[in-house]
Order: sequence, then structure tokens, then C-alpha cells
Amino acid sequence: MQNLPTTSASPAQAANTLVYPFKIKIEPGRVRGRVSDFRERELVITPAGIHLEGKALMALWKRVLFSCLGLVLLYGALAVAVVVNHLIRFPSSLALAWEDVEEIVLESRKNRACVVYRQPEDPKRVYSLAFYLPPAMFQYFSEVVRYFCKERVREGKVGPAESPWVGIAILLVLLLFLALVLVFADR
Repeated sequence: MQNLPTTSASPAQAANTLVYPFKIKIEPGRVRGRVSDFRERELVITPAGIHLEGKALMALWKRVLFSCLGLVLLYGALAVAVVVNHLIRFPSSLALAWEDVEEIVLESRKNRACVVYRQPEDPKRVYSLAFYLPPAMFQYFSEVVRYFCKERVREGKVGPAESPWVGIAILLVLLLFLALVLVFADR
């Protein structure tokens, strides 16, 4: 997004401004569905909907392909997953109409929000984009989204990005691997 006008007026006063940009800091989390692939930059609210501009993860099938290659290398699997999920970013853009936004959950106590949406080209999957805003910007963001889609905004809790069961499963696999190494090391 370049040359976007900003405003400190209320949403009702600034209706003619047309865009409301917010620099966001992504904090992985979700309300339901998948965690959004977006990882950094900007969320812009317009009368037509929400526009996400920034860097996103590779497509899921590409991440899976890289992860499988890492599994072939066994010892490199963890390093590949870290690189793919946390270091590699690609320029990406996604324009969402308000119809694509299912809900916006505000966790005011922590100045966190989560936009739950469906991508127009993949309407079967639900994504959650959780992020943190500084207190003043969070308050303004809350007013703006309530102005444009009050019926889809609610207070709630933004949960962690992964279920605790994922961590337990990884730990069990590592313990099983360690047990196999110890059993076969004595032979």
C-alpha cells in the first residue's frame, strides 16, 4: 500500500477518507479454522472490505513438500520446518470483501484482535489472522470495524495458534525416536 491517507477522526467523521491503514504485528493465534498465512505488514479497512498487504508464508502444499524433503534428511527436518515456517516470506496481497469476513474477535484486555475470513478462491477453508495493536490504535481499529460490520464484531479470547495436543504429539514422537535409538544402540 502506498500513499494511503491516514486519519485520527472517528469512523463516522472519516467516512470520506475511504481507507483506514493499520500497521499490524502478527501474533499467531486463531478463533477457528486455519491460522492465516500472513505474517507482517499492514491491514487496510475500506468501505468495500479488508485489504491485507504484506508478506505471507508459502502455499500449504509447498510447505508440506519442503517438510517432506526435510523428513527424508531426518536430522535436517527440524531445521527445514523452522526455516520454512519462520524465515521465508514472500510478497503477497489479498483483498477481502466484507462478505468474506466471518467475524472479528477483539480481546481488549490484551489489545489483540483476530479476523476470521475465507479466501474468495478457496471458500471452504476458514483462516484466522490474529494480531496486536498499540492501545490507542487498538481502540481506533475497534471503532472502525464496528462502523463497517458491527454485526460480525465481538469481544472474546484469541487462542493459541496450535493446539496443546500438537506439542504433546511432537514430544511423543521424539521420545519414541530416542527409545528406538537407545534400544538399537545396545545391540
